[in-house]
Amino acid sequence: MIYIYSPYRRDETTYTALRVAQAALETTNREVFILPNGPKAGVASPFWDTHVLSRINLLPAILSATSIVHIGVDPDYINMIKHYRKTVAKKCTQILVPLWHSTRLDSVATIQSFFDYCVVPTQAIKKTFTQCVYGKTRTKKLIQLPWDTRMPTTKRKGRVKKNVIKVCVVVDSDAVSNSASFILTVLDELLNSHGHLEFTVLHSKSFTPADKQAIKNLLRDFRARLTFRAMPALENIATDFHNHDWVWLASRKVNFGAFATLATTCGCPVLAWDIAPYNEIITNDETGVLVPCEVKTNWMQAPAVIHDTSNFVKYASLAFSHEKIFETIAVQSDDSPSKFNDTWCDLLAP
Repeated sequence: MIYIYSPYRRDETTYTALRVAQAALETTNREVFILPNGPKAGVASPFWDTHVLSRINLLPAILSATSIVHIGVDPDYINMIKHYRKTVAKKCTQILVPLWHSTRLDSVATIQSFFDYCVVPTQAIKKTFTQCVYGKTRTKKLIQLPWDTRMPTTKRKGRVKKNVIKVCVVVDSDAVSNSASFILTVLDELLNSHGHLEFTVLHSKSFTPADKQAIKNLLRDFRARLTFRAMPALENIATDFHNHDWVWLASRKVNFGAFATLATTCGCPVLAWDIAPYNEIITNDETGVLVPCEVKTNWMQAPAVIHDTSNFVKYASLAFSHEKIFETIAVQSDDSPSKFNDTWCDLLAP
């Protein structure tokens, strides 16, 4: 029996949990459970029945588990995992998939000591954990996770709609919380200055009353060219990407880069900040455009350029007029799906 912890419902973390579960089902003969580490909530998938438990129901069930995969758990939750390790889960193989690009090195070393393996999704996170892997820690292995989207590569030949550039804007919960006013201002400026642009905004969290009023004003002025919709189920996001020419990933904090990988797989170039792991996935002027931000770790201390919409609008305008990018967007297929399964097979196999 394999247990997979994932704290969120509709973002890259959950997508990764589903992929790990699918790999486990393909490489082992054991039951797979996906557990939110919080109150009862569910994740949906057409591929298998997902069992949902709360923390209260977890202890008796975990006794029969042979592997526990912790994906994106909050560092504050690690103490609870330490308790499991000392009591009911002594015989379980515990695997951490961390999402933290940076944290105190002493904390990283302590966190690693609670796990048998750390499977890191990006080079940036790998760098953080590598600094501690040779310290006093019981972690057996630090493994880089090969990423794939389970989607066939689509080769684009041009725009979806003649004389119009359709842009899909992915606004996750972090972007809604920290960048909503910035995003809405950029939309306003782009819609006013470029009559051939159309935007579909996919958001995973409700906006504040002030932002809702700004959205109402935008829809009043640009109803035919602007749409706001709740984030669809993860398995349906590819459909939205296919129906657009560009994908703008608005978040200033990203973990896996799954949406960037999925967009390029769908043949859509990506507009995003020049931060990890976007800059590990996107090749500037070939598979997308990366906007310089001069921020390495701490967005709370971001320079003024981050809040300067005119700079971002300049890059966005140049990006969306970049016709030749469709000639280079086709991504060569590789064997990453098999590598992904092989990674988990080595860790989860009986």
